[in-house]
Amino acid sequence: LEFQCPTTQLCVEKCPETSMTLLKAYSNPKDFAYYKNFCKEELSSSMPVQEILKLGLCPAVLLPSKAITRRCFPALGLKGGVVTVG
Repeated sequence: LEFQCPTTQLCVEKCPETSMTLLKAYSNPKDFAYYKNFCKEELSSSMPVQEILKLGLCPAVLLPSKAITRRCFPALGLKGGVVTVG
């Protein structure tokens, strides 16, 4: 039995700790530097967001995640009967 996600899988040092979209990160150099940790090496900072997404070089959204069996999974919680992420 094998569990595989249809999305691109990358090795990262640490799972994302914050929620962020690629569009938001792209407009802030500090955020984009962090975001690039979760992108393929082929990424060029001069590429427009649409091309980055079309080529699948970065995820569209980062979610706070926890490492489980060496994979990052969204950190889900329960607050007042509502499932929360982060």
